[in-house]
Amino acid sequence: MCAVIDPGTLLRKIDDAIHARTGKRLGLRPGVPEAQLRAAEATLGRPLPEDVARIYRAHDGAATSMGWLGAAGAWLSLEELVAQWQQEADLAGRYGEEGGEMLATGDRIRDGAFSPDRLPLTYDELATAGAYSDLAPGPEGNIGQVIHNVSEAEYAVLASSFEDLLARYLEALEAGRLVIEAQDDEEYPFVLGSAPGLGFWGEWWEAVAIASPYDNPLPAPPAKKKAPAKKKAPAKKKAPAKKKAPAKKKAPAKKKAPAKALRKRAARRK
Repeated sequence: MCAVIDPGTLLRKIDDAIHARTGKRLGLRPGVPEAQLRAAEATLGRPLPEDVARIYRAHDGAATSMGWLGAAGAWLSLEELVAQWQQEADLAGRYGEEGGEMLATGDRIRDGAFSPDRLPLTYDELATAGAYSDLAPGPEGNIGQVIHNVSEAEYAVLASSFEDLLARYLEALEAGRLVIEAQDDEEYPFVLGSAPGLGFWGEWWEAVAIASPYDNPLPAPPAKKKAPAKKKAPAKKKAPAKKKAPAKKKAPAKKKAPAKALRKRAARRK
C-alpha cells in the first residue's frame, strides 16, 4: 500500500500533475456537506467506507475527468454514485449477482458481474466499465478494495482502497509508468496509457494494479535508486615539516707545525 496523505492535497497534486502534462484540469468540485453524506448512506443502506467519505468531503467528484482512469471513466459525484449504484443493484436483483461467468482475480473478488456490494466510484457508460469500492470481497481480498472490470467478465484489483488508488496513480504518473495525454474532445478530454513495454497487455491499469485477472504477473514497480553515498572529503595534507637550518660549520683548527720546524724557529731566536 502506498503512503496516503490528506485526500484534498493528494487530489490537487494529481490535478496539477495532469495539468502539467496536458494543459487541462480534472474539474474538481467542492466537497459535499455532512448532511449529503448521511443521506447517501441512508439510500445505500450502509455507511460509506471511511476513506471514500473523506475523499467526498474534500471533493465531490470531477466534472471534466473522463479518460483520466482510462476505460474506468470519470470520477462520479456522490449523487451520480448513488444513481449508478441503484441501476446496478436493480440489475443484480433481476439477473442475479452472478450475471454470467466472471473471471475473478484469484480469491480476492467474489464471482458476479453485478452486486449491490460494489459502489461505483468512476464510470464510463460507453465502455460500461468503472472502478468500484468492493464491500464484499473474496476471502483473500479486503473490504474497500478498488476493483475495475477490465473486460465484460474480468476484474483487476487496482488498490486496497480509494485513497490508496489515488496515491498509486500519482506515484505511477510521476514515475513515468502512466502516460496521460489531452485530446480535442470535450466529453473525453484525456487518453491514459502505460509506458511503452510496461505490462503484458500494455493497459494503463497494469501500471497501478495489485492483482490481475490473468495468469501473467503484473510488473513490479522499479526499485527506487539509493542516493549515492557522499564521498568523504580528502584528508588535508599535513604541511611539510620545516627543514632545520644546517648547523654552522666550525672553522677548521689550525694545523700544528711539525716538530722539526719548531726546533728551527727556536734555534733562530737564540
